[in-house]
Amino acid sequence: MTAVPSALPRRTLRRVWLAWGPAWGPAWGPLLGLALGLGLAACGGAPPLPSDREALRARLVSSPDDVRALLALATAEERAGRSAAALAALEDATRRRAMLGPGLGAADRARLARLLLGRGRARLARGAASALADLERAQPLATASELRAARLLVALAELRSADLRRHSAGWKILRALASEPGASGDVASASASASADVAAALAGALPAASPLRRGELGVWLWRQGARRAAYQVLQEWRDGPGRSSGPGGSSGPGETEAFESDAALTAAYLEARAWWSPTWRDDAAPATPAQRVGPRRCAGVSSRLAEQLGCAAAAVVTQGLELSITERDVMTQLPAPTSDPAQAAAWTLLIVRAHLSGALLDGSEGEPANWQTELARRVDVRAVTAPAVLAGVPDFARPLLLRCAGAPAAAAAARLAARRLPTTPAQRLVLAFEAAMAGEPGSVDAAQLPPSAARSRLLAASEAAQAAHESQAAQVAQVAQASEISGDEPLQVAAAFDRAVAAAVIAQVGGDARDQASLTLLAAIARRQLVVARRKLADHVAAAQDAALAHAQVGAFLQLLGDPGAARGAWQEAVDGSAEPRFLRGLALALADAGDAPATLVAMTSAAAASGDPAPVLIEIGWALLRGGQPLAALEAAKLAIDLAAPADARGALTLARQAATTLGRNELAQTLVSLGADPPARDPGTSPVEDRAAALTALWRASRLSPRSVQARAEILALASPLDRRAQAALRELVELARDPRLSRACVTALATALRDAAPGAR
Repeated sequence: MTAVPSALPRRTLRRVWLAWGPAWGPAWGPLLGLALGLGLAACGGAPPLPSDREALRARLVSSPDDVRALLALATAEERAGRSAAALAALEDATRRRAMLGPGLGAADRARLARLLLGRGRARLARGAASALADLERAQPLATASELRAARLLVALAELRSADLRRHSAGWKILRALASEPGASGDVASASASASADVAAALAGALPAASPLRRGELGVWLWRQGARRAAYQVLQEWRDGPGRSSGPGGSSGPGETEAFESDAALTAAYLEARAWWSPTWRDDAAPATPAQRVGPRRCAGVSSRLAEQLGCAAAAVVTQGLELSITERDVMTQLPAPTSDPAQAAAWTLLIVRAHLSGALLDGSEGEPANWQTELARRVDVRAVTAPAVLAGVPDFARPLLLRCAGAPAAAAAARLAARRLPTTPAQRLVLAFEAAMAGEPGSVDAAQLPPSAARSRLLAASEAAQAAHESQAAQVAQVAQASEISGDEPLQVAAAFDRAVAAAVIAQVGGDARDQASLTLLAAIARRQLVVARRKLADHVAAAQDAALAHAQVGAFLQLLGDPGAARGAWQEAVDGSAEPRFLRGLALALADAGDAPATLVAMTSAAAASGDPAPVLIEIGWALLRGGQPLAALEAAKLAIDLAAPADARGALTLARQAATTLGRNELAQTLVSLGADPPARDPGTSPVEDRAAALTALWRASRLSPRSVQARAEILALASPLDRRAQAALRELVELARDPRLSRACVTALATALRDAAPGAR
């Protein structure tokens, strides 16, 4: 006897329904469905579903339209704590039910709402505009305050966009929120990404807002990354009562007082104006002297205008302004090397302070620039140290200039002479720095220096800066150069590598402590068996609250491990799930690492347009294109970045263009770019053997103490020192910490990977 099947395939039922239902008319269609259902029941009904997740997945491979299996899988995944996998199964079931007719049942709808609420809240916490769609679908579980906060994130995403048509939509949402009673309190309480001054910002979005409120709105928009919108609002504040009507207009009565009374807003306006109309380009007019007050008075000032606006190095130091200005505003100037004694001394002081505070950053991978190279670009050291000129150089600057000129004995004598004379705290810092570079016993241990962030904050105001200089100079003078440092249990190179990979991923895309612990374990597995690690990465995504973020973490993880092909797929999944600016940037970087220039340029455009500040994104992707062997595409990215670069980014864009031109063999273009401010090609250090290993290690240790952000110095320490040497242990721990900086993460992981490869098996 022929066996009767217990159930017909879903696609067969659908075909019967579509073929006969319309022909029998609206009255007979439902009866046909009922008859089919009763027939199936008479044949024994649907088979029982397995409760095991693996068995359910196997069933879905052969019957992907089995909605019951999808719903059962969603239930099992949620019970196992795999939220992303459960939500994916429910979403699939919802789509298939919509095709077949009836929707989800009450229990499944409640489960879907819970999972959407969890994902929406996770996206809301990290500031993703895609949170709104999830929270709206999760109603009524989502609160009104959460919906308002999500609407604010959508408005900010629209205002960050380079598409001006989207700006109008963003302003419409922002003004609607501002007009709702209690909106600011709801937004601040519901979103971790909303700042405390959101109430003042929303008040500035109202049509009848005062100029002060409009200015506060501009400052808030700038902090949120909506730079073009912020500049437009700050322009409105600048053109308010008591201020000039244009950037190049003459100063009216009370104009300076009006700008000085709103120092914070003036600083924000000058920074935004320098970003939008940088004076390093000849087509931009500078702000009036009356507008240039406060700590950002030198923002965007080019070398050709520095003297005119009182921002030249000598003028800044002579007037004591270096105690209150933002250092990087002055460091963006690249004048022709000077032989003037006063200018040379001023640049010496400014460069040492910028070096110690972390303000010297290279234009490519974030590695701090060499202070000696920076000094040589601004000072003609050979001319200044000539006897006739050196006599006019202030005493505190002579030792360091002589050391740069290759005269260590003369530098030591000048240092002893300068210490007998009265000096300011900043000048004592320069002397202590030179003594540290000379290796004077007891002169330097930068481990006792305050952190770079703390130093930068202290330099913001005059009184605090004076105290910082006094403290810093005293601490620099007390450092011991001994290699003995206090440390914990010895850290293995492999463990440092695993921690650095996890820290770098979290720094690039975000995540919590649980994500970091999971990624650390995955890095340890990947070192041994990458195939097993890939399966574990799939579990990492399935267990996440938000699959888009987990896919981004996987993409960054695989990039750091040198698998751009697999990283590309993970980043694409992240963008498909939530098209956030950092995910778009990650996709473009993965495409560049894979060597796919056409796809990279498309993704680069999207990432730059969504970022709010396109130049840094273009520069970062341009360097990735160079690493991927695509110099022509890198040059295209550099051209776009040069057109859009603020003063702080111009050097990086020019350096990228110079490197791409050099790779293409366009040497004349490369020389022109160097004359415009690009970094010259680095000199080849050579491959001569280290004759005195101990002396070299001591010099590297001293350099690393004076350069808290130098990855290269720490990598060289690992190459020379024994793994159990306390200096190597310090370098390992510091590289793990530096990996938390997205600009340095790749370099840190690369340095640790090299150390891991070179280490003896017992030291790993």
